[in-house]
Amino acid sequence: VGDTEKANSNSPSQSFLKTPKGLSVELSKAFPAYDLLSQCCLCITTVGANTAELGALAVPMIVLIPTQQLEAMRAWDGLPGVLANLPVVGAGLAKLINWLILRRKRLFAWPNIWAQEEIVPELVGQLQPQEVAQVVLDYLEHPQKLEIMRSRLRSVRGEPGAAQKLAELVKEELESF
Repeated sequence: VGDTEKANSNSPSQSFLKTPKGLSVELSKAFPAYDLLSQCCLCITTVGANTAELGALAVPMIVLIPTQQLEAMRAWDGLPGVLANLPVVGAGLAKLINWLILRRKRLFAWPNIWAQEEIVPELVGQLQPQEVAQVVLDYLEHPQKLEIMRSRLRSVRGEPGAAQKLAELVKEELESF
């Protein structure tokens, strides 16, 4: 893992992660980062609400569920994250959850759950950097696969404008009183 450093640029708030081989990766603290995320051709992520956000933006993603990283489970959304953070029993529960994940093949990314099939790849198990890199490179070298994933994400997310439609319905109901 590299060091975090301030960039030598006009923006003193820019931070970069510098890898041991010299690659600088810009770190963004923007929240929500929808503008930045929507520019991505492929995201590497883990389970949680972020998969729903990426799906809503139709951003292709690869979801990693590394079962050898029990500590990563503590950052999960929902019940698994709560259980993994319990004092004294959290580590044991994290191991149990890992065992259940490996034993039962199910979908974890929200777009996959909505579609009831795998739209975005979910890599589960004792993940190695080389195998993850191979999957990433395969998608980057075959942009048509990314476009198919993007199209499928668009179809499962539904039509845009749900918030506007809801606001109009509420307004109509209030005006009817």
